[in-house]
Amino acid sequence: MLDYLYPITQRKIFVNRSRELAHIEHAEKQLLAEHPKNISLFGLRRIGKTLLIKESMRRILTKKQTVPVYMNLEEIVSSPDFFVVKYVGYLAYWFSENGSNPADEYLELTSLISKAGKSGCKSLFDTVLMINTEFGKTFRDHNYLLNLAFNLPEKIAMELDIKMMIFLDEFQVLDILSSSPQVKNPFSLFRNAVQNQNNTAYVIAGSMISKMEQILLSHKEPLFLQFDTTKLEYFTREDTYELTKKLITRNSGNGISKEILEEIYRHSRGHPFYTTALCERIKYYIEEYEHKLNKELVTQAFLFELLSSGGRIHEFCRYMYDISLERARGYGMLKTVLLSLAEHDGMTLSETSRVIGRKPASTSKYLKWLVEVDLIRKKDNRYYFLDPVLCAWVGFTQKEIEIEEVPQKIVLDSLVSKLEEKYLRLSNELGVAKESQIREIMSGFENQEIDRRLFGYKRDTKIKLPEFDMVSDYHSADGQIEIDVLAEGLENWAVEVKWKNKATTIKDVKRFFVKMEKIAEDMPKKKAYQLWFISKNGFTKSALGFCRTNDIMTSSKDDVEEIAKRTR
Repeated sequence: MLDYLYPITQRKIFVNRSRELAHIEHAEKQLLAEHPKNISLFGLRRIGKTLLIKESMRRILTKKQTVPVYMNLEEIVSSPDFFVVKYVGYLAYWFSENGSNPADEYLELTSLISKAGKSGCKSLFDTVLMINTEFGKTFRDHNYLLNLAFNLPEKIAMELDIKMMIFLDEFQVLDILSSSPQVKNPFSLFRNAVQNQNNTAYVIAGSMISKMEQILLSHKEPLFLQFDTTKLEYFTREDTYELTKKLITRNSGNGISKEILEEIYRHSRGHPFYTTALCERIKYYIEEYEHKLNKELVTQAFLFELLSSGGRIHEFCRYMYDISLERARGYGMLKTVLLSLAEHDGMTLSETSRVIGRKPASTSKYLKWLVEVDLIRKKDNRYYFLDPVLCAWVGFTQKEIEIEEVPQKIVLDSLVSKLEEKYLRLSNELGVAKESQIREIMSGFENQEIDRRLFGYKRDTKIKLPEFDMVSDYHSADGQIEIDVLAEGLENWAVEVKWKNKATTIKDVKRFFVKMEKIAEDMPKKKAYQLWFISKNGFTKSALGFCRTNDIMTSSKDDVEEIAKRTR
């Protein structure tokens, strides 16, 4: 069962994601109660979305109450004709085979007709015959074909009296279908089918964060508010430790010191793919060269993975860099902008403009495009790499630095010095990483009680923390408004994080307050949000006064650390 999609080697290294698994499990319960709930998952590439989907499907198959269906849309979306045959073929494959055999015979129209005829499902067979008839015409109606495909899951489920949970990976590429002159908006066609289905539920996933946010969170888009959104973050320190133990040893990590575990986390930043590649390289050095497991070996393995053409991290960064820039105009200047940010991460527009020698208007366009393809992000009018490891890769490789499998000590020492100086700043001191940590903390609130003083209240009583359905950051469709954390459920919270070496001012707090007013105006239904402002170095007197007047909760670095300890 699932041997082709989810081999045992992948199952053994699956770690945590308990919140996301519970979310999908709850969606299945809702589906079985005939109140289907649709979910979206998005996060950076190789962050673990597909592995999470596979683990969810394994658990669903084990319970035998729901039929799961998996499709990677990147593999089947090209033309509407090609897509429809593959989409219908995968539906037939999953309810017939449950992932126990290869799907090839279901993915070509002639053999699909045969399979559908033997399936015992009239709605499937009729739909495949209608597709075949349409394919025989000189001019095919693409909207008609897509409607046949999108409406088929519910027809199958009703006829066979089953429930289906359909997992659509890399969902954002559905937009490619709009290249057909007939198909103006494939997401509208998808919504028209999905909104009337009671026996099917959908879990969609995507790695283009900005695109997924536009599809799902813009009030101008047809899928606005149709899905509960969940953003996959990097692993926590504890989850990275657990994965490291599984990868390097077979005896639950005996012999790996806390110092080594922390060093691996410091280099990988908790990214599951980077952690996996780094640990496998460390294990290779230990087994092939009999190296001792110490901090120096961790750094050597990371540098090889990052800077050698034989490193998996190097290959992945190259892939991300090329795929993000390949369709861009001004390719050379975009590379210049990225290299400048790799050297001076966190520059403003005017600073970047001076460094690259371009006018602010032109520089703004370059930066905006890099934000749209998820290479950088804008925070407090400064621009940062979204992925610090990619930042390090750009900084080194654009200077044509590459190392051998076992580099000379003098070469290694020089690279380590530069790595420490520019790229291994403690992640818990970085504002971007801190936002991720806050989202992780809030996901664990779950109706626990905690001292009100930790949220800026003077009264020494308890506050009951809410349980949220969704905890994510927020970006408006036009890219003008960012909120560090937006958490929604029976209660809704909005959070701003300032992780700077100076106190937060009244100007900072007012800016957050105004942003939330604008967001409220854009919502089709009025939502009330509890505002929470977190500042590493506290607040000025006037800032605290404004917060108290407007019921904005406040917390310092020490408060957050205590909240984290008490809500674990």
